[in-house]
Amino acid sequence: MTSGMTWELLVERADLLSSCGHTMQAIEELRVHPEAGEPEGTAYLSDLLVSVGQLDEAIALVEPSFRQGENIDVMARLILRQGRVEEGTSLLCRAEPLGRLSSGLSDCLDEP
Repeated sequence: MTSGMTWELLVERADLLSSCGHTMQAIEELRVHPEAGEPEGTAYLSDLLVSVGQLDEAIALVEPSFRQGENIDVMARLILRQGRVEEGTSLLCRAEPLGRLSSGLSDCLDEP
């Protein structure tokens, strides 16, 4: 059913599935799309995995793009969720000078 869908359309479908309580189905459908392995795709998938309590799986998913210098802020957020505050904060500091913070994290850091 989802073959041939663009990533954007599949994300819209995943949002609908997730809002209806079918997040695992959304994850399964997204994983097979070619863009799921791209930094934006892994970031989106990691959010869905965290929403169903699969933090370790989310970290494993983001790890390859993180090792290539992408998704630094995503990895930092996941590590912070694990309670590893010093390591997560260090990653955020590493990501900020590179301009690789998502707008939400960047705004949060700018507040007094």
